[in-house]
Amino acid sequence: MKPLFLAFAALSLTVAAPALADVAPPPGYTETCSVALREQTGTTCKECKSGSAMESTCPVKFTMTKFTYVCQTWGGSTWTEVWCDGPPAEIVTGCAIAGPAAPWSVVATVGLLGAAAAIARRRRGRRSPR
Repeated sequence: MKPLFLAFAALSLTVAAPALADVAPPPGYTETCSVALREQTGTTCKECKSGSAMESTCPVKFTMTKFTYVCQTWGGSTWTEVWCDGPPAEIVTGCAIAGPAAPWSVVATVGLLGAAAAIARRRRGRRSPR
């Protein structure tokens, strides 16, 4: 019964969406992601509201367009992404974001595979002769 409980616990932890609270930015934080900051001559940028519950909204919205992901604003559960149809204006900061965060479905799948592997390994260990 204990392995079944552990499997259920692992499953519920990986499948449930993580609790991401909208935490205030650190003191002195300056937002570097906005259409006004990223748009330049010859480039059109658009905002797209997104969040942890709707992570694929913006990529789906801009699929089959010339717009590409540029950045996202501060936010744990909701944020705004900026997508541009040309090179965005460069903003030099100490850190750069390479792209949108991994979808939680990928994280959940990896967690489930890890839990399944651990359970299978544990079961094989019980069956082996001692």
